[in-house]
Amino acid sequence: RDHVYKLYPEMRMQKAETIKYVQQFNKRISNTTTKPLGRYLVKVTFSNPMIVLDNIVRQMAQMENLHDNVLESFKYLHSMSFDCLVYVLLMQLSSEESRLSEGLYLAKWFRNLAVFCAKFFAKYPDNELSAIVE
Repeated sequence: RDHVYKLYPEMRMQKAETIKYVQQFNKRISNTTTKPLGRYLVKVTFSNPMIVLDNIVRQMAQMENLHDNVLESFKYLHSMSFDCLVYVLLMQLSSEESRLSEGLYLAKWFRNLAVFCAKFFAKYPDNELSAIVE
């Protein structure tokens, strides 16, 4: 998945810059900042949706109290970003390295990710749910 970022230094710099933007988003998200940060997230996601959404999903698997705020900020995302998010959710659910490297108990990690998936598909029902269910 990330092999291109390891080959080229320019891509590695772009990935590091994108991760920095996502960390700023994760630090600043709250009930009152969902609208401006949602617009900020759209700008960052257009340039590199897989890296952005992968980091956000990893954060949501660790913290359960930010699900509603993050999902509210997703309302500005493009449909392509939603497709990328479904792919990232599939990769997170099927990846053994993400479960073991997070330092969380497996039950808590899985519960947080399942709750995030449920809230996401309840809020945005137009997305491909059958891929997750299979």
